[in-house]
Amino acid sequence: MASYVDAAGGPFELAVAPTAMVSTPEKWLEFDREWSACLDSYKVNELHMKDFAHSCGEYEGWKQDQPKRKRFLNNLMWIVETYIEYTASDAVYMEAYNAHDAHFQLSEHVRPYTMGCFSVAGHVFKWGKSRGISRDDFVWLFEKGDTDQSDLRKRRDKEYPDARVDPIFLSKRDKYPDPKICKRQRPFEAADFVAYENLKVHKLLKERGDEPVYEDELRKPLQRMKKWPGASDWGYFGDDNIARVCKNYSIPPRIAAV
Repeated sequence: MASYVDAAGGPFELAVAPTAMVSTPEKWLEFDREWSACLDSYKVNELHMKDFAHSCGEYEGWKQDQPKRKRFLNNLMWIVETYIEYTASDAVYMEAYNAHDAHFQLSEHVRPYTMGCFSVAGHVFKWGKSRGISRDDFVWLFEKGDTDQSDLRKRRDKEYPDARVDPIFLSKRDKYPDPKICKRQRPFEAADFVAYENLKVHKLLKERGDEPVYEDELRKPLQRMKKWPGASDWGYFGDDNIARVCKNYSIPPRIAAV
């Protein structure tokens, strides 16, 4: 099984929100073919959700054509629903993370990106175990460039020293799996899509505060994504979750200056 991970947000935004998309190598090949064909039919080279959302870059001029925008996303989601076997997504709230980091040596032990990725991996491993798939049967591919990937590498080596397969860090255009061909890594675009929508709903929740958010107020893509395999386990790290991390991993307190 191959798990592709991309993240939305960042340490200076509301949250760091990594997402994993999981499927077999054979299905990923079919996914790549159909995803690329869909983009070609709309005369765009790649899906980058920030560009799409703001109708800029390749999507300039799409803002007023809502039927086209809807058809485009519907086609891409159909491809995901056809070929992806599992999804996992989490958001680490930076306000909560920084509050605990002020009192505990949290950032020295695990960075928010690593915390989110480990949580995502935990969901994937649990799903795999329920289907007789061992941890060693997963290949992990991360979009290169997300903040704190060096921390992820270090913590991964510490947590899984006996792992048979090292994680692979790729650019969105990279020579994988054929070292002779530089091509777009389409699965990262799907992960970016989910991570973007997941982060948007957390921003909405933050804006509402104590006020409820009803399902019909969610963006239409997210309403559909909620039915995808694994979506019921998408979560977040707020005060309570991060406090448990500090306790369960015995993160030492900071020593106050005298």
